[in-house]
Amino acid sequence: MNFEATEDSNSANSASQAAVALHPGETILGKFKIVDLLGQGGVGSVYRVDHVFLGRQFALKCLNKQQPNDVSWRRFQNEAKAASKLDHPNLIKVHEFDLLADGRPFILMDLVVGETLADLTKHIGSMPVDRAVKIMIQVAFAVQYAHDQGVIHRDLKPTNIMVVKEGAEGEVDVVKLVDFGIAKLTGIDEFNQQTLTKTGEIFGSPLYMSPEQCTGTMVDYRTDIYSLGCVFFELLTGAPPFMGENALSTMMKHQTETPMSLKEASLGTVFPAELEEIVAKLLEKDPDHRYQNANALAADLIAFSQKNADTGATLLAGAKQAISPRQGQTTQFLPRSEISKAAGKRKQEQAMALVLTSLLAFGCGFALASVIATNDLKKPNEETKNKAAANEPAAVPAATFVPKNFYSDLKDGKRCFRFPSELEPLGKLTFNEKILYKAYLKLMPIPADRPVGLLVDKFLLINPYLWDWFRQDDLSMIDFRGKAEAKATSFVKLGRFTNLRILNVMKTEFSGADLQFLEPNSNLIYLNIAFCPQVNAKELVASKILPRLRCLAISEMKDAKSILKELAALPRLRQLVIANCGLTDDDLAVLSTSKSIKLLSIAGNAKLTDAGISHLKKMKQLTWLVMSETNVTAKCAQSLAALPNLTHVEYALHPSRRSDAEAIAQPLLEKKPNLTFFFDVKEAPDTEISMPEFPWNGPGLNSNGFIDEEESRDFSNSFPMFK
Repeated sequence: MNFEATEDSNSANSASQAAVALHPGETILGKFKIVDLLGQGGVGSVYRVDHVFLGRQFALKCLNKQQPNDVSWRRFQNEAKAASKLDHPNLIKVHEFDLLADGRPFILMDLVVGETLADLTKHIGSMPVDRAVKIMIQVAFAVQYAHDQGVIHRDLKPTNIMVVKEGAEGEVDVVKLVDFGIAKLTGIDEFNQQTLTKTGEIFGSPLYMSPEQCTGTMVDYRTDIYSLGCVFFELLTGAPPFMGENALSTMMKHQTETPMSLKEASLGTVFPAELEEIVAKLLEKDPDHRYQNANALAADLIAFSQKNADTGATLLAGAKQAISPRQGQTTQFLPRSEISKAAGKRKQEQAMALVLTSLLAFGCGFALASVIATNDLKKPNEETKNKAAANEPAAVPAATFVPKNFYSDLKDGKRCFRFPSELEPLGKLTFNEKILYKAYLKLMPIPADRPVGLLVDKFLLINPYLWDWFRQDDLSMIDFRGKAEAKATSFVKLGRFTNLRILNVMKTEFSGADLQFLEPNSNLIYLNIAFCPQVNAKELVASKILPRLRCLAISEMKDAKSILKELAALPRLRQLVIANCGLTDDDLAVLSTSKSIKLLSIAGNAKLTDAGISHLKKMKQLTWLVMSETNVTAKCAQSLAALPNLTHVEYALHPSRRSDAEAIAQPLLEKKPNLTFFFDVKEAPDTEISMPEFPWNGPGLNSNGFIDEEESRDFSNSFPMFK
């Protein structure tokens, strides 16, 4: 049996392999200048390099000697192939894989400066629960993304998880997952995989290996789930769950011994019962009894973290009853002791499940009461609150119901949605047309390549685990607009939708931290984060998704003015809605440098005057302008008439000021008789201008900067479905 070299054996291996050193100041391949040596292992070294053309630093990892026929060389190739498939905020990005002049292969990666979890825990011992949970949530996101791309890491351990930014008040650690050297690429290059890691060969670090990995048998993505359990156990207790006298002894313990509880391993520290259950579920010997995906783990950790935040507690004590698991597929806290409970206790279990799923909803029970309080300008009485609660959709316990198949069937070039009868409608589907269909029971088949949109309903939001049964390519548009129940537990699921083009989270609790969940969506071109007070301009500019967008709505972003220069420089941005952001005439001067924006809404910026509109004459490409509720006069007509491609202008005012709008329209229409002038709020309908690569004719868009609660929701009173 062959074991992957661990940190303890690296020195021995290094002695047997003469490293070919690269020296500071040396330039290789005419573009990489060596700065210093960051680290050296048994078979490879990592250098900090300056890219002389790009003007930024990277990490360059290369083998210590040329090994064209060696397993180490093939494993190095495997790392490059695996990592190059991945682009996620919690993974190290690989930019290049090639050979040095002497024939040694190298990988050029993002430079990450931080500590590994192993280094961190050496200094602090066991980690506080809150911090450990937040770190593991990020690790789970990264692992799920890798699995979705067909990559199994197979060597997850504290030394392969880096904390890039030290945790500080008000922010979380930024985690980066590294080293895919023995990753398995599922479904591709099977011959190479089998020759590199054939049955009987064991690769990995024994302290963190799954039972099936220890036996040398074929493994799947659930081996990473077990390794996450070992890492999490060590973060919380200060030691891994199993430590034998040698590697073989440790591996036998993974296969035969039951791990201690967190309380036992930490010599009496009391941990929340939910946390004990999560770790125990991760460390199940049988892969079928573990979490079946990392998203399920992330959902439980988020719910646990939110519960702690709600109660103000760091550690919670007391046992927790919940419904028994079904083959590890739940996203709830499920004690293994409940597996054999009789069906006669179903009612009691369902009542408890309502309590559990309320954690995921994060306070959704007060949403309707808040609306009533706003409308009536008084606190609702008990009768009103009871009635509202009675109308709330019920949560479905994950343990009692797990869909057997995806919601959609793909057959003969058709896509047919079939939703289980146990579920309430998950929302309303639209097939790129102005007709809505309940996401309920069975719907008519549609061409498999037709875009599908979902207007999300509360039932799906308070049961976020139900997202997992949409196929990755099912949805091209998702509209959360105005849903108070839309929380991180739903937003974390967005990264799995590979065809997502349009996302509308206007008037939700979407936050700057949630932008990271969108980074895997390489096809996203429309983002509406208007009236989302928890997103700031700095976070938006830092996000990798911004350069991809064709349409962006950021109405009422408090610090939007600080990023006007960056927005104007975006070469692909065609539509910008920046209403109610306190813009001034000078701000329009900055924004007018854009060479790409064709549809612009500056509505609600009361400080804008004719002088500001005059700056827009530079935007020869401008086609559609919304300037409602600004302080312009008839003098701006001359500036607007100078725009050669302008075809639509909207200037909606209070009816008492209609004459002001007419004073602008009259001279403008005399000079541009083919122009359309709107005196009322309109939705810009021509997506062939804003995103011709994906013209969308269905609901879900709202680009005028005003809140129209009924827009696109009442096109049809009938919802076709077939039994």
